[in-house]
Amino acid sequence: MENNILIDKYRERLLKLHAATVAIVSIGEIFAYYVFIFFGLERFAPDCGYLWSGVLIPICINVAVHIAARKKCRNKEVDVKHKNNAVIYAAIVTTFVVSVFHRDYIVTSCAFVFPIILSAMFNDRKLLRKCMLYCLLTLSVTATILLFEWKMDLTMLINILVLYGFVAVSYLSADLSIKFSQSNFSLIQEQADANIKLETILDLDPMTQLFNHEAFYEKLGMAIEEAKSGKKNLSVAMIDIDDFKSVNDTYGHDAGDDVLVALAGILQNCCGEGDFACRYGGEEFGLIFCGKTVDEAGGVISKALKNFSAHKFDFTQNPYTFSCGIAGFVSGDTIETIFDRADGYLYTSKKSGKNQITMQSANI
Repeated sequence: MENNILIDKYRERLLKLHAATVAIVSIGEIFAYYVFIFFGLERFAPDCGYLWSGVLIPICINVAVHIAARKKCRNKEVDVKHKNNAVIYAAIVTTFVVSVFHRDYIVTSCAFVFPIILSAMFNDRKLLRKCMLYCLLTLSVTATILLFEWKMDLTMLINILVLYGFVAVSYLSADLSIKFSQSNFSLIQEQADANIKLETILDLDPMTQLFNHEAFYEKLGMAIEEAKSGKKNLSVAMIDIDDFKSVNDTYGHDAGDDVLVALAGILQNCCGEGDFACRYGGEEFGLIFCGKTVDEAGGVISKALKNFSAHKFDFTQNPYTFSCGIAGFVSGDTIETIFDRADGYLYTSKKSGKNQITMQSANI
């Protein structure tokens, strides 16, 4: 998972760095040209064409490339990968211009090291390989031009061979940097996944594997915030197993656990996407229906009640039921108010004979 916000931030910084580089190189070329004229160097005389070939043309190329790269990076329709490529390619072109147009100073060919190193920032090995090939091409073009200009001597040949060595070392260093970054990212990702799993485990009731008491309030709080925006309905159901104490007293706690697990499975299966089934505590369960009206939630609970009362247990032939209260979100509701209403409707179901559902009326 890439952090595109961070990449965008540093790509913008690279663009500013490239702009500064173009400005410094341009000012340096103009300043050097007039210094050479001042000292009367013949090859730099105004009528020798160096002003065009060594100053103005390189400046125009670098400025045009920077503008093109900046325009591409500002285009919202261009994906992240191509924006990254645009910045690195701009740096490569500037390197090429400096190396070729100022080939008399073989040291300028060292400039290719920078785009190679910078390409490692984007953790893109394919981009790194392309960058290395372009830099090798730049160095080869420079060496070929020098050879045809009969300026290649033993010292210059050694310098060029050393520069090829720099290409290899720069590439290997950048590749190692990418490998380290990817390994580090994988480790961080594994740790993040482990933390998410741990958080999930801490949110679950160990027996029923439903969300626990704390998670119920957390999920309900988030659901209320969504409901306040008016985009979704929200209904809350509180459920209590009828006569559960008699199960433990008559058949033991293991039988009671079986009843709890059975109901938990039924409730979980009845919940849709975005709904949350929770074990509130003991034999009481809470369900959060995000996007459902009270009537829709009542339909789900009715199905669950039917399935639960039909469930067969190994320890008895007697059916078990539950009572339920359902409240819907109304303007101004908080966690406490909607919970209290649902719990109040649950109490009404218990008081009215159990094995039933009491729902909030539509005129509340």
